[in-house]
Amino acid sequence: MQSFTTYREAASKVALALNNKGDDDWKMITDDEKFDISDGYDLTRNDNIYSLYCKVRMLAGTDWKTNHPGVPLDRIQITRWHPDTCDCVHTFTWDRDTPEDDRPIHPHKGERHCEHHEHLKHDCHAHYWEVRGENNHKTHAILAVADTMVDQYVKENRPLLEHIRLNILAEHGNPLTVEQIALFRLRHELHANSTHKKGRDGKRKLHVDHPYFTDMKVVQTAMEAVEACPNTASFKRECDITVRVK
Repeated sequence: MQSFTTYREAASKVALALNNKGDDDWKMITDDEKFDISDGYDLTRNDNIYSLYCKVRMLAGTDWKTNHPGVPLDRIQITRWHPDTCDCVHTFTWDRDTPEDDRPIHPHKGERHCEHHEHLKHDCHAHYWEVRGENNHKTHAILAVADTMVDQYVKENRPLLEHIRLNILAEHGNPLTVEQIALFRLRHELHANSTHKKGRDGKRKLHVDHPYFTDMKVVQTAMEAVEACPNTASFKRECDITVRVK
């Protein structure tokens, strides 16, 4: 394990050398603070040094060392997340070398709070997990709704789906069924036409709109499927579905 020691003046100099301009934000760097660095990380390269200083600056004032005990600084990754269920913006941290399926993520900062989550602006963790819960619920709900619609979708679009199936088979050798293609298209279309907003009862919930919602039996089945979906957010499991007249 290598050791990296931070200095404000050194951070400013390496930034100036790489970007040809000064930056007063380096004043938040703490002098003589030490960090562990992986043995394979090249500390002789200015771009690597600059990357470490940028990471230290972004992580300043957070409990990332507690969240990632013993993890070298160079392995800590910071992701900025723009959920598709609201206008909030979050950052979270994770360990680059932990396999994705086993990788915990830790809320880092709420950079923007939408009108629905303004009340959580003083609690980064509660804010992140509420929005993540809404986002996960939307994903589960759309998968469930697509499953209930696929038969009707195939029935009304079989010539198009068969044409797509043959093209995929000819170009990629992938023997997909029309049902698999229909599910993929449905999920994509439902994602594009679904959002969280206040429902008829005034409470925030998932709203799904799609041109194939014309059969009330299908709609009822879809709504029951949504209500059975996992939900860790504070809003109801149900959703509003727009029913169209044939």
